[in-house]
Amino acid sequence: MSDKWWDISDDELDDLFREASDKVDIPFDQSSFDKLNQKINNQSQVKRFEYVKRVKWLLLLLFVFIGAGLVYRAVKTNGVSLETQKNQSSNISISQQAEKNKSFTNNEGRVSLPSIQSAQEEQKVSDAKTAEKPDLASFNKNVPSEKEQSISKATQNESVIVVKTNTTKKAKTLTKVDKNRITTIQSIANTSRNTISNLVTQKEQSKQISMLKHKEVKALAVNLKFELPKTAIPQEEFAKPVVALQKQKFSRFGVRLAFAPDANAVENFSSFAIGKSAGILLEYKISKRFIIQAGAIYAAKTYDTSIDNYHAWAKNWSTRPIKPNNVEGTCNMIDLPLNVRFNVFQKPNQTWFVSSGVSSYLMLKETYEYYYDTPTIPTGLPTYLTWKRDNDYYFSTLNISFGFEKRIGKGLSIQAEPYLKTPLTEVGRGKVNLYSSGLLFSIKHDF
Repeated sequence: MSDKWWDISDDELDDLFREASDKVDIPFDQSSFDKLNQKINNQSQVKRFEYVKRVKWLLLLLFVFIGAGLVYRAVKTNGVSLETQKNQSSNISISQQAEKNKSFTNNEGRVSLPSIQSAQEEQKVSDAKTAEKPDLASFNKNVPSEKEQSISKATQNESVIVVKTNTTKKAKTLTKVDKNRITTIQSIANTSRNTISNLVTQKEQSKQISMLKHKEVKALAVNLKFELPKTAIPQEEFAKPVVALQKQKFSRFGVRLAFAPDANAVENFSSFAIGKSAGILLEYKISKRFIIQAGAIYAAKTYDTSIDNYHAWAKNWSTRPIKPNNVEGTCNMIDLPLNVRFNVFQKPNQTWFVSSGVSSYLMLKETYEYYYDTPTIPTGLPTYLTWKRDNDYYFSTLNISFGFEKRIGKGLSIQAEPYLKTPLTEVGRGKVNLYSSGLLFSIKHDF
């Protein structure tokens, strides 16, 4: 082997380092190794917790987007149904108006007004008679009154009246003159009679047209297969208001008796324990789709996790010689939920809905039992602890659920509702992130 290190080959250099490392005796410190191992475990748990928090926020955002889409679809469907109801109400009012208009028509679809026509005919005759008298008098101003009477009598009896005079010659001459004069008067009278009748007809037609013009007749929205009456329709028919469709009443208040088995876990659902809950819920319907829910539920939540997930105690246990493998906790509490429910799909006897809100926990009793690996537990280490009415946690949990409701009688229905409760704050003496999930069964009465 060369004395100069830059002339040493790679294999010789490896052997040199191997011999030097074998000669060094490094002492083993178990406490340092434990600290290093604990630090690595804590870092992995922190990374896992951050991953869980990211997944939780992603699920929350996904639920918000899905809820917004369902609300948009429901509002759009509600607008279409309202438009359909308006069209149906307008069609009903039009059909009612059409039935009223049909009552004015006969079988051929035209208005028969015998009383009006008879009144018009009588008016025509009376006007013609009144008009004839002054016209005849105006044409006979230069004729003596005695001869007028004799001429009118001759016209009515269709014979020639001979005026009595003292000589026969004068009588023959007067007879010829009177005949010519009577013929002229008859032609003038016929002409005036025709003129008067034409004027009366035109006057009646103008009256009817003016009556129709002054009347405000609204156009029908449908194509009816009959003619509108030519006379004025009474104003009272149009003045009557159209009867609107009455809104259906619905029960605004409801009470529910509920029971649920639920699964409880800390940090995540990799390991969970089964608990139970039961209580009463009150509901108030703002509309047919939106409902406010509130109530009180007694819950016994049991969970089992390592001591490191109890964030209030983890630091204290890091200085003790040994620590428990796991700690089993049981929390008896009153759950006070406040939720808003939205009915997505509705039928007469069944409803699909989604719900969301927050819960407050009133802690009644906390119990913790510690489990160790060693057969003998050193003195001073806890094995069983309990607290009563230690603390309350307001608006500490986010509620998310969806469900199905089935009506089984008048004002009575049953429903099944899967739910998830995610922590907003840490709860309990040990400050844990408590998750719960289950299936809530309930029976509801509306009033």
